[in-house]
Amino acid sequence: MKKILLAGLALSGAVHADINNEPFTYIGFAGGTLTYKESGTVTGNVNFETNPSNFQVFNYSGGYTAIGERTGFYINTVSTLYASTDDESWTFSSPNGSGEHQKNKMTSNHNAIDLLFGYLMGSGHQVIAGVGYRRNLMDRNSFQAGSDVDTFNDVRYAGETTSLTESEYDSKYGLSFVDGQIVNYTETFTSFMAQVGYRYDTRFKSADTGARWQFGATLGVPVYYEAINTSKPQYNFSSMFDGYNIDAYVGYGWRFTENLGVLAKANYSYRLRGELKENIGYNSELNRNRYAIIPENIVSFWNVGLNGYWNF
Repeated sequence: MKKILLAGLALSGAVHADINNEPFTYIGFAGGTLTYKESGTVTGNVNFETNPSNFQVFNYSGGYTAIGERTGFYINTVSTLYASTDDESWTFSSPNGSGEHQKNKMTSNHNAIDLLFGYLMGSGHQVIAGVGYRRNLMDRNSFQAGSDVDTFNDVRYAGETTSLTESEYDSKYGLSFVDGQIVNYTETFTSFMAQVGYRYDTRFKSADTGARWQFGATLGVPVYYEAINTSKPQYNFSSMFDGYNIDAYVGYGWRFTENLGVLAKANYSYRLRGELKENIGYNSELNRNRYAIIPENIVSFWNVGLNGYWNF
């Protein structure tokens, strides 16, 4: 009986020896590129697309709180500290013509907050689940006509069923600019998400100093998604469970003491949201309903940086 008891205690110790569920706090900074892609179709089966990108400096901060032997929770934040302003070009394609119809300046801003609960499986492996908030802001100004804006209007008119002449159509519904005119509008995309994921961190395996590895990924689904365009504030663009997020990272660093360490990290994020459309009524001149649209859009970014960790 004594041997059985000793064997059971030894087995229990072996099972839990590779679980080091301890809290930590961190702050970090990273630099990388954020890319925004928007695409859709307008009258006359004319496809359009824009795919600008800009350089950003990100701040990462947060921490992990241990609860019990295997469980705990994270509160993590990401925010843009600096974003460059870059050129944006809008292009179109159709059976009757293609080219650039619009150009402007663009900058963007990213914010994220995650509340994630984790369960340690042992040997550094952890499963996580929780909720998240994402906000992406796209600011555009200094609009000018693209070199092919007249062709863009021509192919749109060709796709209409209207009694208007082409000049009448262009004056009322065509895309037109005065070069050098500054037009400024902002689109804000907000999502509340449910998330699941996996993480590996050697810190959860051992309290030893020395090299530290971590990597992980989460999949998110937007429980609620809203888009606000300051040029169309009267319209309500929102959806539920349409799209997804993927976030991933890998890091390597050094734990100098039990309470202090650094970690170099590479982060990647990809976010897809479907088209939002609101019927704004029937137009007798065009013999059809008109719609206000937020096109399908993708926000993705990558960055590399350095995090500092402590546990005091």
